[in-house]
Amino acid sequence: MKKIHISSFALAATLFAACTTQPTSYTIEGQTGDSLNNGEKVYLIRINDESVTDSTIVTNGKFTFTGSIDTAALYAIETGNAFGNLILENGKISINLKQPTSPSGTPLNNEFSQYIQKIDSIHAYIKNAYAEIKKIDDKAEKSKQETLLKEEMGKKFADISKPVFEKHNNDALGAFVLLQWAGALETEKIDSLYSASGDIIKQFPPLVEIIENNKILENTAEGKMFVDFTAENLKGEKSSLSDYVGKGKYTLVDFWASWCGPCRREIPNIAEVYKKYGKKGLEVVSVAVWEKPEDSKNGIKEMKMNWPQIVNAGNSGKDLYGINGIPHIILFGPDGKIVARNLRGAQIEEKVASVIK
Repeated sequence: MKKIHISSFALAATLFAACTTQPTSYTIEGQTGDSLNNGEKVYLIRINDESVTDSTIVTNGKFTFTGSIDTAALYAIETGNAFGNLILENGKISINLKQPTSPSGTPLNNEFSQYIQKIDSIHAYIKNAYAEIKKIDDKAEKSKQETLLKEEMGKKFADISKPVFEKHNNDALGAFVLLQWAGALETEKIDSLYSASGDIIKQFPPLVEIIENNKILENTAEGKMFVDFTAENLKGEKSSLSDYVGKGKYTLVDFWASWCGPCRREIPNIAEVYKKYGKKGLEVVSVAVWEKPEDSKNGIKEMKMNWPQIVNAGNSGKDLYGINGIPHIILFGPDGKIVARNLRGAQIEEKVASVIK
């Protein structure tokens, strides 16, 4: 009886082990959803360093990748007009590139898809809410509603992201969640979550860049002294930010580019403020970044920007002020200290009016 009992136990243990054995290789079964992709190459791209690690051919709108990976990581699949993200981990993964939220079949990918779908719903809500806010004529009310929506957005992101991140604070899914969540978090909170994370998240390049950028933002926060740089004026001569900032006037500095739609929409607001406060002690300077100087000059002429201009400033805004998106409008005090940054719309005149009596 003892022998039978031991054998039964051993058999049960063997079966249990077989059910819980982790897969040692992966298979990605993908669809492009478009027969036009037939014959095209499809690429498997590691997001960490944007390197292509494998490729194959689309046949009958389908493709397959096989291999093995030691540690699950964020990857992208790209071909022609189709693109999708997934977490590459050992196991059988399915993805349809016409449905970017579709990776499934493995534990991390199932959670990954669920998270993306929830984030997409937030983005749709925000888009609709902003469309309604744009209809408001009263500038003060519009600014108030924008602030309330930003606070609501932060709460919605937290409700969705926090439980997932707490469960995955040292894997590829956690890295993706923190990357998505970061846009709705204060700098201190991002730094705190990052510091408490495991090495997989701490070594994820996009997050490393955010943390480094946060240090720049800390050094150029309100109350900090301006950081100088030199580029060109409209004549092609050297021109520095210090030619205007710290000279005894409040100075509104607009980092922009002529190709940027939101930048162009802020120009009339800046022009109105300059017209109203230019003779009361306000200087305005536009700094063109991320484009050729001739394009900036054409935009300046087209939009009749009749205040001082700095062009060909390249990455000065990003490298020195942590600016990742434009327009980015900063108000400097007469002494060169930063009074406010990232002003938009009605906030521009509100802030200028509050300091220039």
